[in-house]
This record gives sequence, structure tokens and C-alpha cells, in this order.
Amino acid sequence: SPPGQQWAASTRSLKAGVSIAGSDVVNDDRALVKWMEINAWPGILELQFHSFPDFVNAARHGLIIAVRGPRGAGGEVTKMVERKLQEVGKPEPLDSRTDLYSYSSTNSSYFLAVIDGTLDGLTNFGVYPQKLPRVLIFEGGSSWVEDETQLRVEHLHTDLRNLPQLWRSSNSPFGYVTWALRQTLLSFQYYHETCIQLFGNEVGRFVMPIAGGGFGLFYAWQLMSLLATLARSLLQSDVPAVDKVDEKDTTSKKSD
Repeated sequence: SPPGQQWAASTRSLKAGVSIAGSDVVNDDRALVKWMEINAWPGILELQFHSFPDFVNAARHGLIIAVRGPRGAGGEVTKMVERKLQEVGKPEPLDSRTDLYSYSSTNSSYFLAVIDGTLDGLTNFGVYPQKLPRVLIFEGGSSWVEDETQLRVEHLHTDLRNLPQLWRSSNSPFGYVTWALRQTLLSFQYYHETCIQLFGNEVGRFVMPIAGGGFGLFYAWQLMSLLATLARSLLQSDVPAVDKVDEKDTTSKKSD
């Protein structure tokens, strides 16, 4: 991957990213094809609209950090982003212009990339311009992980250990249900902590459970009322039809 495709905090520190296949791979066509799939994006890429789909659908999981602005913008935040990605990727310098990236045969290592977090469409993945930098991990194009409190740039290397326990999002119907449930739990946690800060632990810890239980009972009652109304409507709609049939039968008997 040439320097023109790479990302860095400063354009002066841009390097090419490479992966090197061994002789056992080069001499085996099938192994070479497989190796190319799981080593297709060496380095720290600067993602664009045209490269985003291929990156997120790659054979290896992709780790993306959304930042404010393009590469070379400088500043302490972008320097920190570059440092944290290098801690994960562990590049080995081959010379002053090239870094070697080695990937495992499993998804324990990631393709790395940075994207401008102000680009349109990233809000669909839970990344918002007012909350940057943010971490996104794609596990194939249909599933991704983001968590503002459990997957942070500042603690990226250690937070990745918690990845198996984090919520997965997807474009499927189940994914939307998962997203709604997660947002509900996050809201509950936020207001629960706020109540504890306002009223103290002795009182505040009971406020949200009681309020949440009350809302749950209220919505359950609303749902049951709706179902009962629908049931009554269906039963009442069948009665006139029966009456009409009985009326026709009575009239026919009289005429006989």
C-alpha cells in the first residue's frame, strides 16, 4: 500500500505499508490467494467513499477510527490516534519510507484505517461529528461494533480485550431491535447515575428502578388495552353477519 493511500498525523511521516508472503505461500496458488485476501490492506489506510465498502467487507476484521478532518491535520488528538493504532498494528520499520505489517491467520489482528468523521453516512454506524474521535470495528460488512464508553481511542489496546462482550450492530431486523434495546439500557444507566448524583446513593439508586418499573407497567397496560379493544372489535364485527344469516333463514322459512 503506497504512502498516498496511508494516513498519518503529519504528511511528513507518511510511509508505505507492506506485508511479505513466505516462500511456502508464494509457491502454492491457493495459499497465495488466501494470503492476499487476509493481507490486502497493510498499514494505516486513509479511507474514502470509494474504498470504504471494500474495506468493511474484507476477509479480515477492520478497525476504523473516525477523526475530525483529513490526514496531516496535526494536533494532539491525531497524534494520539496514530500512536494508538501503531500500538495495535505493531509495524516494523524496513527503512525510512516503509513499514512492515504482519497479520495472524485469524481475526485476532485487524486491518487499520482512519476516516474523516464528518463525512455523510457515518451516523448510520453510531459515529457523530460532535463526538470524535470514535472507534468502529467491522466484522464483515453486515456487523459492526461501536461503544463510546467501552471502546475508546485513549484505551484502545486494553479496550479491545472487552470486544467479545460488546453489543453487535447490523442492518438486519434483529440488529435494529438490538440497537433499540441497547439505547434503552444506555439511557437507563445515564439517568440512574444522574439520580444518584442528585439525591445520593441511598435514595437515588431506587429512583430509576421504580420509575422504570412504573413505565413498564403503564406500557404493558396500554398494550393489553389495545389488544382487548382489537379483540372486541373483531368479535363485534362477526355478530351482524350472523344476525343477517339468521334473518334470511327466518324469512325463507316463512315463505315456505
